[in-house]
Amino acid sequence: MAETNEALPAWPREHLPLGLLANYRSKPRDFSVTTKMEAGLPSSRITSLDVLVDHWFTLRFSLEQEGYFRWWVHNTINRGHGWFKMELRTGGGRAEQPCKFVKLGESRVDGAGFRIAVQVVTRGNPVVNLSEEQINDMLEFGAYELQYIDEQLNKAVE
Repeated sequence: MAETNEALPAWPREHLPLGLLANYRSKPRDFSVTTKMEAGLPSSRITSLDVLVDHWFTLRFSLEQEGYFRWWVHNTINRGHGWFKMELRTGGGRAEQPCKFVKLGESRVDGAGFRIAVQVVTRGNPVVNLSEEQINDMLEFGAYELQYIDEQLNKAVE
């Protein structure tokens, strides 16, 4: 991807809600290859140092929001083939990450609105870049508490 994260279009939160928490899942991709040996332990190697994480969740929209979503996907992110920024849940709390749709499900009627099951892939994971001290603080104080403190400190500095 040639664009920087700042240049990516952002998820339009002013028009569309984020994914539902119910049934939200994420899983890092495994880039290891194991080769069985005739004698001894198998040999393994890593084929890529990239950190790619798949996320599965459901989007729930009103009729109007579903129409806007389909317009946004078609016109802003190249029919779903382009990268964009979206706030997702990670082990380290909520974080805006570069995303790309892997699977974009059909719109299913749900009461007065629609549900769309999606899968996105993200590059990087904020947690893996933490220092040992930071990860221990997260374990002790909680990711969301630390994120709130960080947000408040940033507001105070501005």
